[in-house]
Amino acid sequence: MLWTTKQIKVDQLSTICETLPIGIREQDPFLNAILKIRTLLSPIDLHKALTEIESRLGRVRLRRWGPRVIDLDILYYGNETVDLPDLKVPHPEIVNRPFVLNSLRELNCPCGPGFHRGDGHNGKDHRPNHPRHEAPAPEDCGADQLRLYDHAAFNEAGVDVILVGDSLGMVKLGYDSTLPVTVEDMAYHTRIVARGKPARADCDGYAYLSYQASTAEAVRYAGWMLKAGAHAVKIEGGTEMVPVVRALLSAKIPVMGHIGMTPQSVNLFGGYKVQGRQRAQEKKMITDARALEKAGAFSLVVECVPAALGRRLSRALRIPTIGIGAGPGCDGQVLVIDDLLGLTAPPSPRFVKRYADLRRTITSAARDYARDVRSGRFPDDGHSYL
Repeated sequence: MLWTTKQIKVDQLSTICETLPIGIREQDPFLNAILKIRTLLSPIDLHKALTEIESRLGRVRLRRWGPRVIDLDILYYGNETVDLPDLKVPHPEIVNRPFVLNSLRELNCPCGPGFHRGDGHNGKDHRPNHPRHEAPAPEDCGADQLRLYDHAAFNEAGVDVILVGDSLGMVKLGYDSTLPVTVEDMAYHTRIVARGKPARADCDGYAYLSYQASTAEAVRYAGWMLKAGAHAVKIEGGTEMVPVVRALLSAKIPVMGHIGMTPQSVNLFGGYKVQGRQRAQEKKMITDARALEKAGAFSLVVECVPAALGRRLSRALRIPTIGIGAGPGCDGQVLVIDDLLGLTAPPSPRFVKRYADLRRTITSAARDYARDVRSGRFPDDGHSYL
């Protein structure tokens, strides 16, 4: 209809991209595209014209972000800005929609005044609802997670789950272990990540002793994490944590389990050591995993175990396993983002693969900056106001 609407000329159409629905998930996937147009209509009049087209195509507005047959938005209108209750230009969610940024680049369009973000991912958004209940497509063979602690642009990367873990104590707060991390620390970093409005699930780890003492404390602190922006919580431990899992589920709080080399038990283990090499350990771990699944955990992190045990655990469970140092047989994998980016100092655990060397890059940049300042080369005329 836009092609036949007076005072609107369509110049370009982007590739159609399928994504998961935004807002209410219980609806069909969205098909998204961007049109680059020329028009003599004002932003307000253009908005009225688009709303009329939506009505003619059968859109009925029943609830925010509910199912709809068509949704036409103005992303931006030249350099103009509009701030009305029912119309905001540039569209405030541009930076939170990877498919929008990609389509804008495809059409060689800027991302609107003030919007600058890194590259996103193209094409279909593959996020399995449950790897055990629905066979994944060939290109969707595992879930991926990142342990993230601050507001960063990882929506565009297409990572399935963002896990705010208590490992932040070691990579962000300077502690030697996760034990000193407090509930306040976890809530603080969860709020920061949540402000990035992650399109993926945000799962939050518990601080040490915030859930072990009683189920009542576990529920109270989990509620705190959800209010901070988490969608679920992760607890360490096996069969002994079953009452906690059940209490959390009774409070409508989803739970991710965590077995193997659980960092909060580092003193009990005598250090950060691979677990499950002995037959008795392996047997207990399988018993723990099945107990957590039966209690209602929706997935299970398996850390630092032999690859064969990781594979065996995955085959023994219907819920997905997420490995970290547990071999390729798990349903998905998780890494600490600082390890992945090469920000942490060596040596790294055997399971860490560095996809960048930002520690060296940052050190080099800081060194060059300090040298230029001391020598008087910075700031020069090109970096000074005239």
